[in-house]
Amino acid sequence: MKIIGTAAMVLGLLVVASLGDTVRADESDARHMMAKAVAAWNAHDPQELLDLMADDFVYYSPGAGGKVTSKDVLRNFYQSYMDFSSDFKWTVAGETVVSADSVAFDWHYGGTSTGPLGDKPATGKKWDIYGASLIRFKDGKITFQGNYWDLADFQKQLAVKE
Repeated sequence: MKIIGTAAMVLGLLVVASLGDTVRADESDARHMMAKAVAAWNAHDPQELLDLMADDFVYYSPGAGGKVTSKDVLRNFYQSYMDFSSDFKWTVAGETVVSADSVAFDWHYGGTSTGPLGDKPATGKKWDIYGASLIRFKDGKITFQGNYWDLADFQKQLAVKE
């Protein structure tokens, strides 16, 4: 009986350990999707970013004017930032919180104002904003991305008056 009890305990630990590996694999997928999104921004490639989005995505950012659900509108938003700052870089900062289908992280996003942004001309000024994002995934695509940052601070850095 002692051998059966020990065997059952070892089997139970193996099952729990394999479940832990499954969670880590899912979390690894979420981290991988986050890394792909950051890399696509840093590649300055709007199509690469759009290819990550699900057909029924929701994108939120103060810079985009709030909620976006159209890939055409999102493409224009992406392109406007790429035209505005040819050297921008999005960098993950701080701790990343991951679950099987979502990731939340702090970031810095910065560069130089080398082109117009909307109706505002280039200023040539360096800028760096701090923010946080929540990204949710399903079937290898982004279903929701919320970027939260201080638009007024961004405008102040560029000396943009609204």
